[in-house]
Amino acid sequence: GQLPASRCHRLSASSIAMPGGHNEWNAAGDPMTATFTYDGAENHMWTTTLTLGADAELKFAADGAWDVNWGAVEFPYGAGTQNGANIPAKAGVYTVFLNDITGQYMFIANE
Repeated sequence: GQLPASRCHRLSASSIAMPGGHNEWNAAGDPMTATFTYDGAENHMWTTTLTLGADAELKFAADGAWDVNWGAVEFPYGAGTQNGANIPAKAGVYTVFLNDITGQYMFIANE
């Protein structure tokens, strides 16, 4: 299998976003928030609330570019790999989590 994106390229990203069909594949679109922000933290956990009005394919991208990106065929949770497949997300409102070391992600439906 492929290594998670960050193990191939870097130890931490300065930003993570969620490009996809819902935002014209903008590598900086739908930015996530670092979970650990205390002084000196090396954040590897990211979260956001994402609203999809329709089913859409998407990925996670680091630092507003495509050099490091995660994708996989699983939804609502899985482990993305570098240049992996597009994630087939379903319409809805989700709290999304990503670990940029392992590539593991989850979409939790907000009911």
